[in-house]
Amino acid sequence: MSGLDGLGWPNPEDEPKPKSMNTPKTAPKDTTFLGHFGWPWLCMTRWNEATGQWTYANYQAGLYEGEWTDTYFETENEPEAALKGWLPLPSLANVGGMARELAAQDSKSTTDING
Repeated sequence: MSGLDGLGWPNPEDEPKPKSMNTPKTAPKDTTFLGHFGWPWLCMTRWNEATGQWTYANYQAGLYEGEWTDTYFETENEPEAALKGWLPLPSLANVGGMARELAAQDSKSTTDING
């Protein structure tokens, strides 16, 4: 049983995990990555030299008018040993090319209302 039961959040024990993650000892301390700290999701993570810990952005939700709809990010700090695994951030190198391709597809599927 998870502390998240009854709140509409997935149970961390039931969540699928990536089949392979990089080991914690190989995590870079000079770049941002997706870190696994035991939540049902991976978190944007970076080493904080000032504290000597991992700092990560954790997705949260608060109760608003009886619903869990007040979403926000909260930063957390964890000791080095708390990191269970990590993945590099997805590459954004071809974002411009993908945007042009989607725009071209969209223009083919729309009808000119003027003519």
